[in-house]
Amino acid sequence: MKSPVDYAKKFEKQWAKPKSRHDILLNGNWPLTLKISRPSGKTIQENSAAVRQHIKDWKNVEFGIVHFNHPLNLPSEWTIDSPSEWLYATGALLSNPSIKNEFETLSSIISKIDEMFFGLIIKNFNTLKNKSEYDIIAACSIALQLEKGIAQGKPLRSLKLNDIDSKFYENNEELLLKLLEIRFPNENFNEGLASFLGAVNHSGQWLLIKDLGDTLQPFKELRVRDKDLLNTPLPAENILIIENEQVIYLLPPLKNTIAILGAGNNLSWMKAEWLNDKNIAYWGDMDTWGMLILNQAKQHQPRLCTLLMNEILFEQYQEESAVKEPTITRAKLDYVSSEEFNFYTFLARQNEGRLEQEFLPEDIVQKTLQSWLDRTNNKK
Repeated sequence: MKSPVDYAKKFEKQWAKPKSRHDILLNGNWPLTLKISRPSGKTIQENSAAVRQHIKDWKNVEFGIVHFNHPLNLPSEWTIDSPSEWLYATGALLSNPSIKNEFETLSSIISKIDEMFFGLIIKNFNTLKNKSEYDIIAACSIALQLEKGIAQGKPLRSLKLNDIDSKFYENNEELLLKLLEIRFPNENFNEGLASFLGAVNHSGQWLLIKDLGDTLQPFKELRVRDKDLLNTPLPAENILIIENEQVIYLLPPLKNTIAILGAGNNLSWMKAEWLNDKNIAYWGDMDTWGMLILNQAKQHQPRLCTLLMNEILFEQYQEESAVKEPTITRAKLDYVSSEEFNFYTFLARQNEGRLEQEFLPEDIVQKTLQSWLDRTNNKK
């Protein structure tokens, strides 16, 4: 004999799951009629007190309509007219006001945004709870006004939309990108919001340049702004691009080679035409974000050689050095090889799927980099 609370617990679980929540609110067939199983004849005869309590519990349900079979007067069906009634019943039966509050907040948001964004907001509502209702509604409104290249080379703060400041774009970039992916399904957003909007950071990001040979005399290390690399070639024939600066101590001397360290996911400078004439290698962290950044690098320079980022190497040092990745990214990787994409999906499945560059042994790093240089020299 299922009680109203048993049904409410099931409803609560459905509400918590993004797909179920989406189907209930957008694809549900309302009114909803639920069958209430009858107690067996044996239970009716031998446990009449439980049966009486069962009938009483269903008679006390205040939401929807409970149908009873006569003459036994047993509950047989529960008809619920709408999602709001369904959720209010759940919250009341479980004495959980948060369910009602969540539904009212979501309903308020949905009533103020464009229909094309309903599915996204409903499915992602669990992760959006840390944002204010105002920010979510404002992001949906702004996403309708943004266009590719709208900033025209100016900073984000120049976009005076809905009286928001540039900090809003920074704090809500992930949500804005998801909304824009719905508006522009054929666009690639891997380089971030500023890149899509055509905005620039005029201060630029400072990258560390390390001369591994003798091409930057008299300097061995320099700081250069990313935007300056777009039009200013580096003199070495071999360019080694490295995600993080911390591994600088692992780098061996390499003839006619310059390393660019610390760019992270800021790789728009790799569009520079002078890089087309260089031998380029890329080395990043072995985690899903590292593979996403590799994908960006290959988007700009498809010929580059990937170093120290593969499943065999990861498994070799996984037990000793791998840790849990704080946030696993789920993205389309259109530019990596099939082997690299398989490695990306492999990392996403791991409980501890993050192996940072600096935890690889120095001899492995140096041997791999030297081998890359030898191969490039042999191709000449």
